[in-house]
Amino acid sequence: MNIFRLTFILHVLLSFISCAEDSREELQLEVSGPITFEGNVRQIIAQDCLNCHTNPPRNGAPFPLETFEEVMNRRVDIRNSINGRTILMPPGRRLSQPRIDIIETWIEQGFLEN
Repeated sequence: MNIFRLTFILHVLLSFISCAEDSREELQLEVSGPITFEGNVRQIIAQDCLNCHTNPPRNGAPFPLETFEEVMNRRVDIRNSINGRTILMPPGRRLSQPRIDIIETWIEQGFLEN
């Protein structure tokens, strides 16, 4: 088999693996009832933001996002970033639409903590 075919097959296989992984993550984000920080948003922040937005912040992040209060203080920045209005966060990619929808719904429902 030539190198081109082998490379093509490898790319196809990796794309299927990647899609399967995304689907499993999104299934964990299904919600019913009001969306809360502790019940829904904290999981997204932990998986997608806390690599840099720790206390103290790492990798050039300007602020931490570890607590409800820290997230509330930066809610406008977070909303602008996840929607691509400012610097796209997380770096190099966009949050999946289900994750954005959860954060947007949380904001629209009044930033419930619990």
